[in-house]
Amino acid sequence: MCIRDRLSYTTQKGSLGNTTSVFYSAHNNRAYMGEMGYDGESYVHSGIKSLNVATDFSYAYENLYHARWGVKYAYEIYDLASQGGEMTVRHEPVSQVSLYYDNLLRISPELSVQVGVHGVGYYPQHSRSFYSIQPRFSLKYFPSEKNLLYVNFSKMEQFYHFLRFDSFALPTDFRMPSIEGYKPRSSEHYEIRWKHFLGNGVADLSVYYKTRRNLLALRPETMMENADGLWKNYIMAGNGDSYGAQFYFYYNWKHFMLQCSYTYSRSREWFTDVEERGKLPSLYDIPHQMNVALSYKVNSRSSVSIGGSLRSGKVTDTDTGFDPVSVKEFRASREAMNYSCLLYTSPSPRDRTRS
Repeated sequence: MCIRDRLSYTTQKGSLGNTTSVFYSAHNNRAYMGEMGYDGESYVHSGIKSLNVATDFSYAYENLYHARWGVKYAYEIYDLASQGGEMTVRHEPVSQVSLYYDNLLRISPELSVQVGVHGVGYYPQHSRSFYSIQPRFSLKYFPSEKNLLYVNFSKMEQFYHFLRFDSFALPTDFRMPSIEGYKPRSSEHYEIRWKHFLGNGVADLSVYYKTRRNLLALRPETMMENADGLWKNYIMAGNGDSYGAQFYFYYNWKHFMLQCSYTYSRSREWFTDVEERGKLPSLYDIPHQMNVALSYKVNSRSSVSIGGSLRSGKVTDTDTGFDPVSVKEFRASREAMNYSCLLYTSPSPRDRTRS
């Protein structure tokens, strides 16, 4: 069950604008204990309740300079369910304060720079606090009228961990804020992009590299039911990275339109607990993704399209019986490659203006 409510107020005075909002959300996941193999006729639940207050300012000077800054406060209560000899639910309140500043400066018609910083103070009620400074930088340069070069760097930290034990969500899935020694996940993203503008289309190519730290995974050869309710008995921490290249092409002729994209990406992780396995593919590792669509425009209001997609299968870390895998089998299997074809027609809409 999920609940979301939002109240906001926006005002503008000349070049200065402000938006102030209050946002409440609640997520709850519950299951009947008897169906999960536990004694009793009650329900076990997990969830997050969050109250947010934010105020954002913006300032623009013609087309040369644009700035945004603001502050946000969030108060969250985590209901965490753990399994072991008994089923328990605990409450963990967390306060979080964040400030940000971002500005875009157009140095010339060919060159623009965007620089920003995001500061976060993270204050769990029963655990150590964390402080984070997250810079962002991007540069756009037009070396010619038909070409754009783009360079981007950003650092991010995530203060919440989530791991699913089975193929469907359960209250006993690992849901943990950054407490009890579980540090925030952090990453640095580097990207270079080139875009070439055609007469009736565009070609777009980018390459990226991303570091990933303080990742969590289910430890192999561990049964959660025998973990005595202690998360550290079946959760291990490690690091990772990801890299790849993306290509997109679009062109529009008089009667035909072609769109195609291809992505090569790798996502890797490594853990001290399974150090002998080296760098392993993550559960999000999809090396190849390709999409192609060709459309024929019958007239201004109808078209016929044919296309297809191909995607590498995801990595699996459990067998079909949901039994724990061995260290040797951990992240060693992958689902089959997925592919599909589609034929689609878009007929002319009926003329609803007739008398």
